[in-house]
Amino acid sequence: MALKDVHSAPERTERTVEFDDVQSILACRKMSHFHFNHPFRVILSDRDMEDIAMAWPELAELELCPRSLFEDYREEKLTMFSVFHLTRHCLKLQKLALCFDTRLSETPPLPLPLTSKHADLKILDVGESKLVTEDAPGIANLLGQLCSADCGLNFTSDQTSVYDFHEELKPVWYVVVKTFPLFSRVYRTHGGANQQNEDLRHELELITGAMDLEKFRDSVQYRDEVEYN
Repeated sequence: MALKDVHSAPERTERTVEFDDVQSILACRKMSHFHFNHPFRVILSDRDMEDIAMAWPELAELELCPRSLFEDYREEKLTMFSVFHLTRHCLKLQKLALCFDTRLSETPPLPLPLTSKHADLKILDVGESKLVTEDAPGIANLLGQLCSADCGLNFTSDQTSVYDFHEELKPVWYVVVKTFPLFSRVYRTHGGANQQNEDLRHELELITGAMDLEKFRDSVQYRDEVEYN
């Protein structure tokens, strides 16, 4: 079952969409594609996303307002832990598009040992997710544990959005795009994050130390290669 291209009129007076608004359709156990766009971001928690993942094990694509027209300042937001829930419960998942709270201080640690079976994401679209420079190495490391090196990481705003994707965010995300595959390959070589040996820690430290955000911010490579979705 697929439900795609659900759009709502961009009126600021409309209320936000919350878990209770989508809970009734979780009974559609064969849901494979779900795309939902709304002027405001969908208000969900990581626990809500776990419930969605468990209800829709056949999911191949999930898109929930990665690029909204208006900001929402509620505390309850999705973190990268939701990627863990979805890739562990929805083994056919290939495309995921969500807006995340990327603050490491708000992101729960991944449970160890990680399960061996998980979806092999082809595309992770973080939309207009904000990311501060200090958290970039940790987010790249986290994505290296959750995604394969071949996963395409997309970011930046939609042209129809009135939200200004700040210029300073682009090079920070660009560094993550370039470095999370390095983390992923290292984890895979050493048998995953479960194997916390000295060699693994050393290689992870080398990658983290090489993440020169200022260099990428001003580089010609960034200006020439970054793509605007």
